[in-house]
Amino acid sequence: MNKDIVFIASNFPVVSQTFVVSNVVEAIKKGYKVQVLTSRLYDVAQSSQSDIISTYKVMNSTSCFTEPVKKSVRYKMALKHLLDVKMLYYFIKYILIKKDKISLSDIFLLQYYKPYRNAKVFHVHFANAATLIINLKKIGFIKSKIIVTFHGYDAFFKDDLEKKALRKKYNLLFNVVDKVTINTPYLKEMVIELGCPQKLLVTIAVGIDTMYYLPEIHPKTIIENATVQLISIGRLIELKGHKYGILATKELIDKGYDIHYTIIGEGNLFKELAQLIKDLKLDNHITLFGKGTQEEVKTALENATIFLMTSVADSSGRQETQGIVTAEAQAMGLPVVGFNSGGVPYTVTDETSILVSQKNVNELAKELEYLIIHKANYRSMSLEARNWALQQFDISNMVNAYYDDIL
Repeated sequence: MNKDIVFIASNFPVVSQTFVVSNVVEAIKKGYKVQVLTSRLYDVAQSSQSDIISTYKVMNSTSCFTEPVKKSVRYKMALKHLLDVKMLYYFIKYILIKKDKISLSDIFLLQYYKPYRNAKVFHVHFANAATLIINLKKIGFIKSKIIVTFHGYDAFFKDDLEKKALRKKYNLLFNVVDKVTINTPYLKEMVIELGCPQKLLVTIAVGIDTMYYLPEIHPKTIIENATVQLISIGRLIELKGHKYGILATKELIDKGYDIHYTIIGEGNLFKELAQLIKDLKLDNHITLFGKGTQEEVKTALENATIFLMTSVADSSGRQETQGIVTAEAQAMGLPVVGFNSGGVPYTVTDETSILVSQKNVNELAKELEYLIIHKANYRSMSLEARNWALQQFDISNMVNAYYDDIL
């Protein structure tokens, strides 16, 4: 049986997209023959998952599209490819369907994808990376099944004008693709609004390696007189709402609680958040950790008491569609306290979390205080958190759900 999976990612590997690497690795573990095609290849050393990428030799199966730069070489190579009657045929079909100016790059793109024409399945992470492969499938150049996984920003629209543009952009995709996956019912409704037929849609939560995120001590307990360790993980951008975690920490400290708050991530709000911490005189209580490796994230979760999920609707109206960090935190036995934002409620339960209205710092601090005081409730939530993660977010189940019906 042909068990080839060709992954398409615009950028690879990316720190903020650990789930793509995890998907590729789990497919390798299951015996699939994997290839990753990307338009922009990043230094593995800068990835948070360099160890696992190395262990499973992911880069040996990764290639980046390139084409000749020197004009004379470009013309010579393009002519050589077009002397192949089949390539000429598909080149003509491709330039007709893409409805754009003719470019020699089109010939080199066809040649680049030629070895993968008969792969069993193409799996595209992020719908906005699917345009090329959808066109190639439409003209018959690619014979494979196609799975497209939406992750959130690729489905976001802030008004009817943007929705109309996305509906037009994805119209061919929804007519050609074999399967569309989304991570939560929240994202499902967004994709349906873009014109996706429900028969194509499958809700598959982005999974994690629950055996990697395995706590040394479980369930966790609140230790009397010990510092309460709060943690958040996510890019330092408006969407992640880290400032509200900082303000809630300030309220708890002002009430006399011994708190330390660690924020793991990097982004354009670093200076703003650092200044807020300084202004509130919280330098000794809050750490902006910066980018963390997968191992550093795991260690930080192991040492944490409560996970703060502070994601909110940003100024454009965009919200978190899943937030894989809640899965990792719960797998490590951490109760989650955060905001009722976007798809977050689908990633937790009442037995593993407490969610309050968005940006309500007083309520956030109040529920944190509740967990600190009610140690029996905390222990119960820690126990249920790991159980929930095992049931809902095991990556092996995720990969099975992606490919079993196609492969």
